Amino acid sequence: MHLPEDLVVEILSRVPAVSSLARLRSTSKRWNTLVKDGRLVKKHSAYAPRQSPLVIMLFNFRVYLVSINLNNNVAPSAKVKCQFSLKDPLSIFSKEIDIRSTFHLDGLLLCNTKDNRLVVWNPCSGETRWIQPRYSYKESDCYALGYNNNTSCYKILRIHRFFVGNILHIESEVYDFASHSWRGVGESTGWFITQISCRRGVCVKGNTYWLAGGQYEPRNDHFLLRFDFSSERFQILSLPADAPRVYLNMALSVTKDNQQLCLLTTQALDINVWMATKIESTGAILWSKFLTVTGADIRYHLQFNIGMSFLVDHEEKVVVSCNLVFPEIIHIVGEDKYIESFSSTMHLPEDLVVEILSRVPAVSLARLRSTSKEWNALIKYGRLAKKHSAYAPRQSSLVIMLINFRVYIVSINLHGINNNKDVPSAKLTGQFSLKDPLSNNSSEEVGICSVFHCNGLLLCTTKANKLVVLNPCSGEKMWIKPRVISYKEFNHYALGYDNRSSCYKILSVDRSSNRFPCQTEYQVYDFTSKSWRVVGETGGFLIRRIQSLGISVKGNTYWLAYNGQGRVILLCYDFSTERFQSLSLPKDAPRWYSDVALSVTREEQQLCMIALRIPEVWIATKMESTGEISWSKFLTVSKFDLHYHLRFCFGMTFLVDQENKVVVSCHNSVFSDNIIQFLGKDKYIHEDQHDAKSPTPRLLTYVPSLVQIQQGI
Repeated sequence: MHLPEDLVVEILSRVPAVSSLARLRSTSKRWNTLVKDGRLVKKHSAYAPRQSPLVIMLFNFRVYLVSINLNNNVAPSAKVKCQFSLKDPLSIFSKEIDIRSTFHLDGLLLCNTKDNRLVVWNPCSGETRWIQPRYSYKESDCYALGYNNNTSCYKILRIHRFFVGNILHIESEVYDFASHSWRGVGESTGWFITQISCRRGVCVKGNTYWLAGGQYEPRNDHFLLRFDFSSERFQILSLPADAPRVYLNMALSVTKDNQQLCLLTTQALDINVWMATKIESTGAILWSKFLTVTGADIRYHLQFNIGMSFLVDHEEKVVVSCNLVFPEIIHIVGEDKYIESFSSTMHLPEDLVVEILSRVPAVSLARLRSTSKEWNALIKYGRLAKKHSAYAPRQSSLVIMLINFRVYIVSINLHGINNNKDVPSAKLTGQFSLKDPLSNNSSEEVGICSVFHCNGLLLCTTKANKLVVLNPCSGEKMWIKPRVISYKEFNHYALGYDNRSSCYKILSVDRSSNRFPCQTEYQVYDFTSKSWRVVGETGGFLIRRIQSLGISVKGNTYWLAYNGQGRVILLCYDFSTERFQSLSLPKDAPRWYSDVALSVTREEQQLCMIALRIPEVWIATKMESTGEISWSKFLTVSKFDLHYHLRFCFGMTFLVDQENKVVVSCHNSVFSDNIIQFLGKDKYIHEDQHDAKSPTPRLLTYVPSLVQIQQGI
């Protein structure tokens, strides 16, 4: 039966768009043309029943329709129903387009393709418009679709980011669908949007919102940024007063039903969701806390941080989310539930993965190494290592300990030590694994005799007199071949770097004698040339075996050495000049070799020294190139039981916790099973480690890093 076209338009204007109209397109060319007809579009917008919003998901460069089931009678679930197909008009084989990012507004999808093209697409009607650039699109550009509330015309915003020196410039232009042309709308250097945030913009009532930050101090203070498509201006808006301002802990979205702006934050183990109940033209926003999930499991907390996108179901009080680290999982979170469902495999552009991972703490990245070979290879990748060094949040130092020829992570609990409420404790929480590459037994661990730390790298000597540099975080290691047949058992080794060339080096000091006079030959291994060379001889000092493990500060190594008159001197080896230098000690510090020890502070990695008989601790606050050092007395323990004095002498290693004013130390287990001690201004507490019968335990700080061994810093 043939019906008049105006009657067909009248009928179809009452039909739901996705459930019915979209299916009619394939029945005939006439129906397909009619569905795209402008007259039908306007009538359909006015008369069709309100369409419930659908959930779509971008993964593997494809857009899928996802069915989310939140029915209380069954377990929540997520299931892919179908794929939205976008064909390449330039392909003679109707090849599918690879879509890098999508932006939604009013049923339209603005898509940025893998080959840097831009298209506006209506999946329901099948209509597409390919947007030609004014100048070439860049992979780092980001885009948003909006409309002018004054003229009801659609526009596209393009944000182009580029560096001039160390300053990030933001250049913006707008594409007007009325004129089919681009025009510049301004440039800014006062704020920045990272690549992750660029692809996480949210549209509400025709305008677009991002999480952004200032380029100047304080850099971690983020805010809400809006682009108004009517005025074509950016505006800074307020976030909830008690929301964290750390970029990795925030994400924007909209409610599923009425398109209200939402903010999700994570802090400690809590997940909070706010809704913007009112947005003023002045920039003020009324925020209402919608959902709080307390005590979230730490592994779920990690998954809620990195490149996350989410939706809020207002009726069910549920958050549905996915992220870029675990893209195969959809997370469904409510006040009293956490459910994960739907597995798939998702491929992300490598540059985007690098951008994401460069903001992730090194310790978290280390956990991802076991998830796939691709992740493991990328974590070792040079570009990621450099970006991570520049952008990752500052990593708190860990405490590691050499016990029984193994290196362990030690958890030090100093909570309440200054108010006597809790007893400090130390607990082994993990082991660094080092396998022997020459062993037929793949599980055989290498026996480690000594450990030296520098910038996230460990220089280890083994029981078999071998030398290896290890990055426990990335898993990278390099076995260093000796210049002659083998290494000598009692040589001293240190790892440092040349500040001029930013290359790592190893120092080997040949200790041929333990008495004066003695000639000491020292040689350097250069990672650039991968070879040893002799750089000098000296007879002016002696580093005894008990103090042979020096301390690294800013790439140089420090020892307490013996000058032949029974006096102690502070010795520095500069890896840039490849020379030894004698530095000044505190004026009132003891000058006897057996009465002092060196270490670093946990927080700032500053050089510090402890006098052992009446424990006093000094911190080097300023170090001049001339050799002068400004020392500040940090701690004096006036009441100290002499019974414990012996434990503070023989080969002791220690760490200084500035915040708690505590010295954490370990000593030779020959004298006691109480290897770890906590020393404060008015207290002495020991920690039993009865299983640790190591003759030479060593306690030191370790700062996780992705730094590469060969390439240097």
